[in-house]
Amino acid sequence: MVDESDGIEEAIEGQTRLLITAAAQAGDRIARMREDALRRAQATSEREARELQSRLAAEQRAVCADLSGVQRADWWENASPERIAQAYESAVAWRDEEPEAARAEQRIADELRTRHGISPDQLRAQVSAERGEPMPARYVLTESYEDAKTTRHVSRDDALALIDRTPRAGDLTPTRRQQFEDMRGWIGKDRDVDLAIAAKFPQIMTKEQMAAVRRSEAQHQQEAEQRDRAEMAALMAEATAEEGRAQDRREDRPDRPALAEEHEQRAEGAREEAGAKYDSAERRATTAADLETQGHDHETVARQMRADVSQGAPATEATKGGNSPRARRGRRQAGTNRQRERGGLTR
Repeated sequence: MVDESDGIEEAIEGQTRLLITAAAQAGDRIARMREDALRRAQATSEREARELQSRLAAEQRAVCADLSGVQRADWWENASPERIAQAYESAVAWRDEEPEAARAEQRIADELRTRHGISPDQLRAQVSAERGEPMPARYVLTESYEDAKTTRHVSRDDALALIDRTPRAGDLTPTRRQQFEDMRGWIGKDRDVDLAIAAKFPQIMTKEQMAAVRRSEAQHQQEAEQRDRAEMAALMAEATAEEGRAQDRREDRPDRPALAEEHEQRAEGAREEAGAKYDSAERRATTAADLETQGHDHETVARQMRADVSQGAPATEATKGGNSPRARRGRRQAGTNRQRERGGLTR
């Protein structure tokens, strides 16, 4: 006969689940508040920034001492759900600043899975899903610690910084093998991380992954160009409307040439901005990144970009060079000079 549960373990598990969920949210909030406080202090004065950093350093040392217990088996035998949640909150709040906190977070997560079947990452994902928020990608980093390996989670920016710091060439040491193994686990989480890995370490990507990166970048470039074209069309429409309003103002109120001139200046500014949108820096940078990902050398990419810039004028400019400026009734001499300058630039 199977013994029926008295419900105590289920109650403890449910309580622990709720406490860990709240602790994760509180830890994230504390980390953001600390970063905001540091930025404000640095913007105020060096003295205030030093004082705050001193206080935070003392708090960090206290947290390290408090979290050292989670690495011992006897701590877990006597820890209450409240004590575990308190330690987890501190670990989450300091994991990006203190390696000891990152190790403690990982140990707590491992123990929770083993003892209660609870995954803090899954709890975070559930909360984010209920709120309609995207779950931020987290990147596992393996470190050696006292002749043993431990893992911790790092942010997207930390992952990009590590890729940037890692040299392209070098002997395939155990440390370097582990770095590549970690990076393989990062693939597919973020477009920029994928691009950085593909550009620097394409050998650790499969052909399918490289193809996926190229498709993603091509789609991103296409979307960026579509946005540029839409913005250009809106700006051209605005320029046309401003020009029409200026003409109407001259015909309706010949005694108010200054207001008509203001509308024409707005139209001219909108047309110039439309041209800049067509030949956007973002479009060229995206194209250059795509070419480098495909294996083209830097000189080839630079030559292509120079050709792109030289041919990057919008189609509307092609029809302007041969046309004479239309005579406008009531236009002042300054406006005429500006029209001549504009015609000269397009020829």
